Amino acid sequence: MNELTEKTLLVLTPCYPDKRGKVVGDPFVKYPVDEMKRFFKEIIVISPQPYFPSLLTKFKFFRNRFTASNVFQDYSYENVTVFYPKFFTLPMTPFRKRNGDYCYNASKRILKKNNLKFDLIHAHFTWPCGYVAAKLKKEHKKKVVLTGHGFDIYELPFRNKFWNKKATDVLKKVDKIITVSESNKKCIKVLGFNSIVLTNGFNSKKFKFLKNKKGLKSELNIPPNKKIILHVGNLIKIKNQINIINAANELQKKRKDFVVYLIGAGPDKEKIINKIKKLKLEDHVKVLGPKTHDEIPLWMNIADLFVLPSYSEGNPTVMFEALGCGLPFIGTNVGGVSEIITSEEYGLLYNDPEDYHILTELINRGLNKKWNNEKITNYSKEFTWKKISKRIINIYNDIS
Repeated sequence: MNELTEKTLLVLTPCYPDKRGKVVGDPFVKYPVDEMKRFFKEIIVISPQPYFPSLLTKFKFFRNRFTASNVFQDYSYENVTVFYPKFFTLPMTPFRKRNGDYCYNASKRILKKNNLKFDLIHAHFTWPCGYVAAKLKKEHKKKVVLTGHGFDIYELPFRNKFWNKKATDVLKKVDKIITVSESNKKCIKVLGFNSIVLTNGFNSKKFKFLKNKKGLKSELNIPPNKKIILHVGNLIKIKNQINIINAANELQKKRKDFVVYLIGAGPDKEKIINKIKKLKLEDHVKVLGPKTHDEIPLWMNIADLFVLPSYSEGNPTVMFEALGCGLPFIGTNVGGVSEIITSEEYGLLYNDPEDYHILTELINRGLNKKWNNEKITNYSKEFTWKKISKRIINIYNDIS
């Protein structure tokens, strides 16, 4: 591991939390960076961000898809420096096909302007950051590790010939491929490449089991006599919050002692709120909006079940975070979920995301089940970022 202490790692990722921990995606890249920073002289994070003229914020279509560019502020902490170069694009196919080049140009500007040097590249997602890494590798003669997380592996390369070529060109040029599930690994194998499976993980210092559930409920103003069902995720179709609401509607016909809390933001927020109002579920389903990662562990500790009925996933970080808090998981058998929820002692899975009747049944069963929270927490220790990051460091050393 000492081989890296005088080296600089360049991390390319579309999502990296801002200084406040509130904006620009989930922290599934930041957490391993924070674990690995002690092994490097310096880590440079470049997170290219799309922007659009403020005039377009008047149109809901654009407002729901982009964040105003002025929220992206570069910052540093310890030996990590984070840059958010901006690039203009639109959510339309001709622009999406050029996003790799837009991100590359934006990243190059940052490297040149700040005279940044690096020894190794780790890119997250084949497109667009993997594409950027492949181009930088050719120019700078540096080794590249790529992590394929989800749609960029199991969906994008199989969409059509254009995207297949883009993805396979990237996979062909990198030095090591990591992916987050055996399910993803099979997709990469179909494309003709080998990969190493390293699951996502969680920060065990933040996400841990807290025994003072009554006190936390009081602190968060939660009814003490209610069963709590929690969902954390972007409010988008793929996360399938609508069927959580449908399940809540069925469940309230059987019992009244529950509240569902939805944490997150996104373009489906209005649709979700309207659905709750239409079914008159305001007493049973609450939309809380986004929360910081310091707040979410508190919500996970007051909950009785975590529910994630997604249409597709790679290996969702929130699943590991929920398990870290001793919280049983109920969700769809997609991506690598069944590779983690290997026993009904940790959660309950079902196959069809559309079937909210089975989701209702599993939630009801989960609320009635006596779970061993300590056993769930102990199991989760296999998936801490600390353990996973050590394995990433070993991969870096192998190719250095």
